[in-house]
Amino acid sequence: MLPTTKLELAIAVYKKLREPTYEFGRITGFLHADVFQVMVNELEKHELLERHEAASGLVVFQPPSEINCFFAFSLEDLLSGNQRRQSVPDKFYIADKDYLYEGDASAAPSDVKGYVAAVTLVKIFAPPFSDHIVTKGNPKVIFFHGERFELALSYSESDLCRLSGVDEFVKGFIKSDAHVEQKKTIVKSVLLEMSKEIPSNNLYLGFVMARFEEFLRRVSSSYQLYVSEFSFQKVKAEVEKSKFEALAKINKVFSDIQNQLLAVPAALIVVCGQMDALNTLPLKNFFILVGSFVFTVFMFFLILNQKNTLRTIFSEIKAEWNLIKGNHKAVKVKFDEPYKMLRKRYRYQYVMLEVVAFLVLLSFFITLGVYFYYDEGGVILGGIIAWSSIFLVCYVVFRAINAFMDASLRESDEI
Repeated sequence: MLPTTKLELAIAVYKKLREPTYEFGRITGFLHADVFQVMVNELEKHELLERHEAASGLVVFQPPSEINCFFAFSLEDLLSGNQRRQSVPDKFYIADKDYLYEGDASAAPSDVKGYVAAVTLVKIFAPPFSDHIVTKGNPKVIFFHGERFELALSYSESDLCRLSGVDEFVKGFIKSDAHVEQKKTIVKSVLLEMSKEIPSNNLYLGFVMARFEEFLRRVSSSYQLYVSEFSFQKVKAEVEKSKFEALAKINKVFSDIQNQLLAVPAALIVVCGQMDALNTLPLKNFFILVGSFVFTVFMFFLILNQKNTLRTIFSEIKAEWNLIKGNHKAVKVKFDEPYKMLRKRYRYQYVMLEVVAFLVLLSFFITLGVYFYYDEGGVILGGIIAWSSIFLVCYVVFRAINAFMDASLRESDEI
């Protein structure tokens, strides 16, 4: 039974041909009479057949040449397309090697393994590693590293057998999370140096592939030099310094309004003590109440301003922590504790400001109750107590919901 896919059918027919030739993307050959009609019918069914002659057994057909399914007479034929130089087809067959690739090149000939490695290099050097890629015409990637330079994505069959170590380079260097940006800079620097070793700076991928061991050695040496200058103790000292500075800023948010906070209970005592009984000085009580209200409003503005300051400090801490994670991801875990402590301190100060706001509001309502107490001749109105209580409960519920929705206050969220 003949295969049902185009590529496998083309392979089966090709293997049955006598005197096969491959030219202009077409395969020509002769089939034995016992298989001629069956294979011609299948080729015609899959729209691969171009012409045939029953008398001589001649068959001319066009094998699949799609992006992800390609029949190549040789490796050179496979490399003839720009698209295939940049991306390995899902399936391809190389006739002169009798090799079918279906996604795994572990058992492939060395030059086919080199081809897969070459495409891996293309993907490594493509954006975002480089700054721009040109896929049509003469494919190339463009870098900006102090100056503009290009890497042409051209290579030949002779370059493939000499290419080795790409998988190790990808696993140990490219896919490692440590010093990502520095690694990009190092690779760009090495490629720029190599481009200056070629006349007219015409750097191309085949040149890098032919000297890949040298490329690896240069990259490794530059990276080791960078790592040797990276001091854990230095980073730790910077983190500790930043922690104390941030802690001082957070504490200052509350200390800046301590004097005003001391005025809250004092103001309550003074206000309640200055009010007079019924019908003595009614306007005096009213002006004292208005003054208490103005004081409450100003205190709320002050507390709101301190909250905004606290959030700004937290944003600075978060930005610095993101910088630590980006530049020193390998040792990030060692600096988790200081930043967790800062977050707890931030949460504590935020709650303290909410408590102060509640106490200021409570003081005003006590003043309001005293005002009506004197105004009504020593009778505390039940309505005032009820509405004040309802307002305070609603305020507490609203602020609790707001705090719950605030991502910066959630214990589970990472900084």
